[in-house]
Amino acid sequence: MSTKGKTNKLYIRGTARFPRLDQPYKFDMAKQKTVPDPEGKLEVQVIVDADAASPFIEQIEEFAKANGVKKMKNAPYTEELDRETGEETGRYIFKAWQYGKTKNGANRKMPHVDARGVPIKDDDFQLTTGSEIVIACRPNAFTQLGGGVNLYLDAVQVISLMERSSDFGFDAVEDGDFVQDDDHGEDEAADYGFDPEYEEGEDVTGDGSTEKAKSNKKSKATTTSTDF
Repeated sequence: MSTKGKTNKLYIRGTARFPRLDQPYKFDMAKQKTVPDPEGKLEVQVIVDADAASPFIEQIEEFAKANGVKKMKNAPYTEELDRETGEETGRYIFKAWQYGKTKNGANRKMPHVDARGVPIKDDDFQLTTGSEIVIACRPNAFTQLGGGVNLYLDAVQVISLMERSSDFGFDAVEDGDFVQDDDHGEDEAADYGFDPEYEEGEDVTGDGSTEKAKSNKKSKATTTSTDF
């Protein structure tokens, strides 16, 4: 990441926090909360242990210097603080985002793939806080507002999905005849640059069901110059 003008992609693995990827969102000053907005952004935060975060931080800082950012006032990562004690947890939070609309004004949909690299086709799929993911993102340096780097999000790989709670107190009805179909066929993996398989990953299919993916776990503390 030391060559000026060169776009290198980062693949950062960690735990999802506050994902807003189903539609663009924007902070409403009047309401003092984040609300859906077609002109907003798609964004996600990723919590990463300090050891795994260190090489990414070094690469981002090198990228900033190579692109004329003398002092990075606006970094795409912060140290995580315990909500009760305010003390450092030893983890970092990376924030990546993308504009809700493309350059030609079309609505942008964030690509998601499962642990095998197969695209998730469920239009209603929503990534949840606590899910284990890998984000594919590109650093972008800027000198305004004191200078800094942001991470443009290109795609998300879902390694393990944290299921939403659906416990409304119902018991299973043995003589019922309506169940969701788990047959989603054999889909091919999409080439977004993710490692295609993980030992403990899950196949997050279009119907929301999951199954363990048998694979070999690989390190994600790498960069590549392949454009997304």
